[in-house]
Amino acid sequence: MELKFETKYKLGDLVNVKENEYVYETCRICDGKKMIRIKNKEFFCPECSGTGVNNYGELKTKYEERKIDRIDCTFTKRNDEIKIKYVYKSELLRRDGTNAGWHSFYEDEIAGLVEE
Repeated sequence: MELKFETKYKLGDLVNVKENEYVYETCRICDGKKMIRIKNKEFFCPECSGTGVNNYGELKTKYEERKIDRIDCTFTKRNDEIKIKYVYKSELLRRDGTNAGWHSFYEDEIAGLVEE
């Protein structure tokens, strides 16, 4: 079986992608220490689950310039639908300082091509 389809964007295209970023703050319960002490016993902080930081609901939405590194296609039998997913290498870091790896987005999350 052969599938042919056109994508709106191509490999290497620079696009503006909508990204939501949570604002993390030092945990208000453990003050970033990740542990709390009760009766001389230490426990992981129940507020931040031992991460030392917490998201108290603030969300920033921004548009970032991204280069399309890979294009994936999935077919759903239930809806007989083909979904095109664009993939890029993230420059974002996780809370622990490691690279967040590959991220993907769909066409409705792209604001358009970057103007040159």
